[in-house]
Amino acid sequence: MFKRNNLFFGVLLGVIAPLMAYLLSEHSPLGNHFADKPLTLYAVAGVVNLLILRYFYKQELTRTGGGMVALTFFGLILLLLFKKVL
Repeated sequence: MFKRNNLFFGVLLGVIAPLMAYLLSEHSPLGNHFADKPLTLYAVAGVVNLLILRYFYKQELTRTGGGMVALTFFGLILLLLFKKVL
């Protein structure tokens, strides 16, 4: 399916699910549905990234997987800082 093995491609793929979670939680009525648990959509985005990451590591596309890992951890740190979870 995906045979590109570079860091930039991994970062691009890794940004899709968190960006969708942000747009859904901040700019759609679905965000109001999860008002009592605001991090739910972000947790789902993290799980989606981990499933895609598992695929890339099984296919031995480690650079792409590394880009996704880097972006996922960076996004998690930003989420914790901006959502005032810590």
